[in-house]
Amino acid sequence: DAIISGANKIYSERQSVDELNVFPVPDGDTGTNMSMTMKACIPGLRTARDSGISEVAKSVLSQYLTPYRRTQIETVVNFISEHLADSDLTIKQLSDMCRLSEVHFRRIFASVYHQSPVKFITDLRIKKAKELLMRKDCSIASVAESCGFQNPYYFSKVFKAEMHMTPSEFRHLYQFSS
Repeated sequence: DAIISGANKIYSERQSVDELNVFPVPDGDTGTNMSMTMKACIPGLRTARDSGISEVAKSVLSQYLTPYRRTQIETVVNFISEHLADSDLTIKQLSDMCRLSEVHFRRIFASVYHQSPVKFITDLRIKKAKELLMRKDCSIASVAESCGFQNPYYFSKVFKAEMHMTPSEFRHLYQFSS
């Protein structure tokens, strides 16, 4: 949690790494404290900035969750990726896979991925939608259905909220720039 809060502080306040002090990180296995500076986290933060949060999440998974919990969260993420088109995907279903309450599942997921499971799923769906919209043979309605949205109008609303343009505008912009 301390590493994550330090990373969030850098992102939110755009502080230089040198301004942050050493802080204790509890070691769950031995109960002792170890010290770490944000300088040690810089490679992970740069990776997160350059390639998305998933690399930092994997790092956090490997360091701070038990192997059992790590496997559970990885299984859920794989399940989400494989079932993006399933519009009936629920947090209850995902939390049951981990044998956790919905609240605890949301907390663990957010601590690893820095976003809620719903936001994570939405981001993956929008990413897939962008890939499909680049193809000329897919209608907006079929893209919406392929990405797990039952209603093309709701898909357009979510897409516009995330991308600041409608799916049609995105497609036109992509085709114009190609």
